[in-house]
Amino acid sequence: MLFRHSFLTLIALLTMCSVHTQTPTDTWLTVGKVTVAGQGNMTPVGRWFRLGADGHVSGGNGGIIHSPGTYSITGDSLLFYNEYGSPDPYGAFRQKASGDTITWNRTEEGMAVTVYLIPTDSRPQGPWDRIQGTWERSDLPGAQIYLRWDREFRLRGDWLGEVRRGVWHIRAHNPELRMISEGDAPVAHDFTIAFPEPGQMTWTNGDEVWVFNRVPE
Repeated sequence: MLFRHSFLTLIALLTMCSVHTQTPTDTWLTVGKVTVAGQGNMTPVGRWFRLGADGHVSGGNGGIIHSPGTYSITGDSLLFYNEYGSPDPYGAFRQKASGDTITWNRTEEGMAVTVYLIPTDSRPQGPWDRIQGTWERSDLPGAQIYLRWDREFRLRGDWLGEVRRGVWHIRAHNPELRMISEGDAPVAHDFTIAFPEPGQMTWTNGDEVWVFNRVPE
């Protein structure tokens, strides 16, 4: 359910929600930043919302769609309802538009929450969308990894210890990739990933940086 937990909990579960004064409908609203008093930046990766002119709202993270429900706007107040019609127990957000940025605020558990959104023409991608496919390490010809849409990976070449296949996961709030091998004694490898240019990806672990190029499929 969309509003069973507080907004802070929803962030951790990838089920946040938000909006603004005179919110544009049928437009992608990309979450640029979420700040929580006393906890700093808690911005999820690739978070977006789309408010329909018919009063329905959908949301997600990159290509992962979730958070169905409805909404109502009264003045500068925006209130969300879950898919069963129950209102958000933490109440409405106060909305404000300033230039190209929309902000909404409310207090949860004594902490001020501020969400910053930017209207865009398309749904944002998350790193889990961009990482899918086959990649080859630029320094090791033949050392490839195939990252499937169902979160399984397969390796070609001997370049990650004894790991040959397993599952991959990217955190909700940071571009951190975890590779967990299959077998009786699973091994986990963690990397920070980036996409410096189209068709290129980097994995960083400490001082070590691996560069990958996308393999045409």
